[in-house]
Amino acid sequence: MEHEGTPVPASSAKPPTHFIQPDSSVAVSSIGDGVLRLALHGEFDHAQSLQVSEALDLGDRNGDVDVELDMSGVTFMDSTGIRLLILTRSAVHAAGHRLTITASSPTVYRVLELTGLVERFEVPEPVSDDPAPF
Repeated sequence: MEHEGTPVPASSAKPPTHFIQPDSSVAVSSIGDGVLRLALHGEFDHAQSLQVSEALDLGDRNGDVDVELDMSGVTFMDSTGIRLLILTRSAVHAAGHRLTITASSPTVYRVLELTGLVERFEVPEPVSDDPAPF
């Protein structure tokens, strides 16, 4: 299957990482084996939420899947990012699947901690001890 000229592997142990758009900060590291793995980098705001939504559509087109998010590269997250996480989690759970945050940056952890969502999403401790930039 192709998405805007980028091949999407149907199933593979270690498929190549590719980006939704050439300048995207959302990398799809795999789609197959019932799991869609996304790595987010930079600012998780309105612009990136559109790219994340587009990546999630890949999972929808390839069948119901669990979603894993690596958010260790996120440097900023606003209410749009929080909203998308909550809506995505609800949709994925309603379909009988899981949304897992596999890694978080200090920024993501702090925002989700302040909003009371760390436990709900079972967010792991940040991968770095650097203070969250605010």
